[in-house]
Amino acid sequence: MKSIKDIYKIGKGPSSSHTMGPAKAMEIFVSEHPTAEGFEVELFGSLADTGRGHGTDNAISLVSGDKPVSIIFNVTDRNLPHENTMDIYEIRDGKRVGSAMRVLSVGGGDIKIIGREELEAPSVYPERSFLEISEFCKKEGIRLSD
Repeated sequence: MKSIKDIYKIGKGPSSSHTMGPAKAMEIFVSEHPTAEGFEVELFGSLADTGRGHGTDNAISLVSGDKPVSIIFNVTDRNLPHENTMDIYEIRDGKRVGSAMRVLSVGGGDIKIIGREELEAPSVYPERSFLEISEFCKKEGIRLSD
């Protein structure tokens, strides 16, 4: 979490990393591929293991607009950068076009897109640890609870 503002998010499903994150990734991909005939999403790790039960497939489908989405639950590949990994492909003429957008759903509805670190939210506080926060409070003469 980069800011206290990150706490207040509303999404569908029992798990933000299984619904909000994948939906956010799909929204980005759909907006970047307006001429796609459809999409293919391959879920790995925990997303593949519990994706139907946690509504990952529904969350992805809801934001794909009127274009078809094929969802693959890959439960065999385990050499992953994160337990909530997904690849999104554009489909044209029934085939994958271009390379996948690899997305890590890192929790709280937040995502990391491999190769696009510039999209990550900036830090809004200079303090990086409890010690730094405590020192700031002492210097400013304020209580930690304030």
